[in-house]
Amino acid sequence: MKRIIFASFNQGKIQEVREILADLDIEIISAREAGFLSDIKEDGETFQENAYKKAKFISTRVKEPVMADDSGLCIKALNDMPGILSARWAGKNKTGEEIIDFTLEKIKDVPTEKRTAFFKTIVALVFPYREKKFFSGEINGKIIKEKKGKAHPKLPYNSIFIPDGYKQTLAELKNEQKNILGNRRQAFLKLKDYFKNNISL
Repeated sequence: MKRIIFASFNQGKIQEVREILADLDIEIISAREAGFLSDIKEDGETFQENAYKKAKFISTRVKEPVMADDSGLCIKALNDMPGILSARWAGKNKTGEEIIDFTLEKIKDVPTEKRTAFFKTIVALVFPYREKKFFSGEINGKIIKEKKGKAHPKLPYNSIFIPDGYKQTLAELKNEQKNILGNRRQAFLKLKDYFKNNISL
């Protein structure tokens, strides 16, 4: 296996995954580089369904392995919402600030001890012969009552989420610390271990 297609159009995410898998003898090809020019609709009911749908969509059109991921924030007091709706539960085309304001309003009456939450990532890996594998990553923490730090435009929740064992939000932590904690990183490291232990590279 010389290369794998990553069903993503997010250049920052693609670069992050390339760095995580850098010591494998595998070329990571983006969806666009593989000839796919538009996003795949994410209408599953779970992170796993969405990740699998994206990977399967491309895998049925190529003869190469494909991987895809789906992530989100789950707030326990809101029955694990926003979950798969993390990017759009405040409405279409909302800014990061609007998403955060909407979220804080939803839990404004929830006491501190019950504001627990977790970030979750599921990675789906689909092979040409249709075998599929799933890998997960998770960070537990709590939601604070006001924004702290400057979050990346595509990661607005980082400014209101403090990981367990820390006193700062993800947005306030240094990149090195965030990289170690990252739920996406955890999931792709598990995929990496799977490659090393099970796949002839």
